Amino acid sequence: MDTVKRVLHAYGIYPEEIEEVTPQLYRISDGKHTYALKKSSLTVQTISQWEFVYKQANIQHLTGIVPVYLTIDGNLFMELNEVYYYLSPWIDASNQAMTKQWLENVFINLATIHEKTKQTQSISKENLKNNFLNYQTYCLKVKENLLEMVVEFEKSRYMSPFELQVCTQYRNLEYALNESNKRIDQFIQSDDAELLWNTSLCHRNLNQSHLPSSFIINWERAAYDNAVNDLVTLFQSEVGSYDGPGEKIIELFPTYNGINPLNMSEHQLLIIYLLDPTNYITLVRSYHDKTTKHPMVHQVQSLQKEYRKLIFGLKWSAYIAKEFETISFEDLES
Repeated sequence: MDTVKRVLHAYGIYPEEIEEVTPQLYRISDGKHTYALKKSSLTVQTISQWEFVYKQANIQHLTGIVPVYLTIDGNLFMELNEVYYYLSPWIDASNQAMTKQWLENVFINLATIHEKTKQTQSISKENLKNNFLNYQTYCLKVKENLLEMVVEFEKSRYMSPFELQVCTQYRNLEYALNESNKRIDQFIQSDDAELLWNTSLCHRNLNQSHLPSSFIINWERAAYDNAVNDLVTLFQSEVGSYDGPGEKIIELFPTYNGINPLNMSEHQLLIIYLLDPTNYITLVRSYHDKTTKHPMVHQVQSLQKEYRKLIFGLKWSAYIAKEFETISFEDLES
């Protein structure tokens, strides 16, 4: 604990209690206040980007970002033995549940950050188009490979639980791959030479552990990127569980979109990301090629988790089609 005390001394804090929550996180109490001391993964190359997040939070009044305390010398961090530490208020999330109110507040905070930091620039459509054509070809090969393995599995007189799971899920996987193919076509169909591309300050590692009480902590991986990347990360971190909040996410998404509206290209991009078959097919190939060392139960659980994510992607695509792509007779008459 001597190292922790040396770091806290730089903040003028003399702790009464130090609790090691994880090897990277300490809960500190000085008798009056409770703090979170983080032993970060930041490096010389990434520390300036991390500092930029908090400068933007101050300039843009981004209250959804949990602030960090300044050292006595006015720094946002304390470096000791080439390790960067930072201190923030302790926010108790021990009984946190993904309620509608919590998720709504997350969407409000995240959308506000994305909207206030948004920058728009023109990018070459040709390079983007080529990348997605290559990805489309990859997805078609995945579809072919998956069918080949299903046919092989079905030849077994007694299929393993994993093989039975793959064969049972194949129909919906085919739907997901077909839907992905359609969405890629829609995304790249424009003949415009350039595309207006939005970038915002993105967390790039969103999950419930970084959203205590709907605030957003741990910006160590932050960078400017399209806001869709944060949404994909958040959605997929939650919808893989058997009781995942997929319906809540769909129901409350207008809260986000009302603050930071996605354009149609971004809606298409979000669907494409959500329908990415890479993790699913990797698990199936590892089983087929006998390269995995995990027990059968673990393989079945992992595959089911990735399957739920793809099913959510299909539901999301249907939601976007209904809410943003349907043309009513009133629209035609106006």
